[in-house]
Amino acid sequence: MDDQFRQGDEHRRRRVQELAEQAVPLGAHGTNQHHRGSSNATSSRSRDAAYWCDRIARDRPDILAAMQRGEYTSVRAAAIDAGVVKPDSPLPRLQRAWRQASPAARRKFTANMNNDQNH
Repeated sequence: MDDQFRQGDEHRRRRVQELAEQAVPLGAHGTNQHHRGSSNATSSRSRDAAYWCDRIARDRPDILAAMQRGEYTSVRAAAIDAGVVKPDSPLPRLQRAWRQASPAARRKFTANMNNDQNH
């Protein structure tokens, strides 16, 4: 089982390395696809792994170099270390789940929480 995890990590590490090698730094802050002479197309571009690599290339070339050396197994982890992505906290996930829950599920959850607090 450990070999499978190591192989998976190695595959992810290589993928991050490939993306980092292809990264092209985004234009300076304050430019977009409408800026004269800009090749930035950020407003119409999704926030995919390639975008985050390009952003890291612009803002944190030291992290990009670490990605190229294979020190990261995910672009997201590198983006968090670079400070361009904020890590998820449990609260927004709980809030989203609450909004999506049915009234019955909310009642059940509230009852369970009240029972947990009483023990």
